Amino acid sequence: MPPKSRTAVSKAKNPEPALAESEPASVKELSQSRYYQTNPATKRFEADGLEALTPAERQTWANAQLLPRVAGKQTLLPAKVEREYWKQVAKDSLPIRPLRRDYEWGTDKTGRNLGDYAPRDLEARRRAQDRLAALTIEHEGFLAKRDLQARGARNRKGIAYEVTEEDIDEEKRRRAEMARLNKDLYNDRGSAYSTDPEWDDVVPIPAVEPEGALAAIAYPDDYAEG
Repeated sequence: MPPKSRTAVSKAKNPEPALAESEPASVKELSQSRYYQTNPATKRFEADGLEALTPAERQTWANAQLLPRVAGKQTLLPAKVEREYWKQVAKDSLPIRPLRRDYEWGTDKTGRNLGDYAPRDLEARRRAQDRLAALTIEHEGFLAKRDLQARGARNRKGIAYEVTEEDIDEEKRRRAEMARLNKDLYNDRGSAYSTDPEWDDVVPIPAVEPEGALAAIAYPDDYAEG
């Protein structure tokens, strides 16, 4: 028998790994990246013009520009045309409400634009704000309970409301953490007395010194309130 012919099998070359996109260094860059993800072909259109787009990309870009007006009933299309339009929108996964491009992130206590933050730093700031919001709710609950006790109120089971020493100690710890977060986030400095519930009923007397006083008191920064 004649020897079997061997079919030459060419080894497929290993495809070159795709270059990983660098992570956005700032919140602005991340926001811009997400903007272009929800606005197909816009980046190429802005860089090279409409002529650089393929016919399919031109159609996608045009549909994206028209989408807010069609969705808002500002532009009315014939029924058949509108059905085909929405099919194309669904095929291209175009968002009805694309992300805003020039979003104002605001500034922090030093005047730095939050958009210049690294994404992880902004996330840490948001976690701190969430923590402060949760502590504020618990703080308001303590004040409400103390007010009910002062009025001699009772709950549905007929038990009088009572603020225990444990409640007061917990409130002190809570206020200390709130003061730290307020200072870190907003440079809002409260006095040492504001963190102690025992001093809540004390009305502070403002110390007003005339301008150009001969012996002005040099108060330390921590003494000031607000």
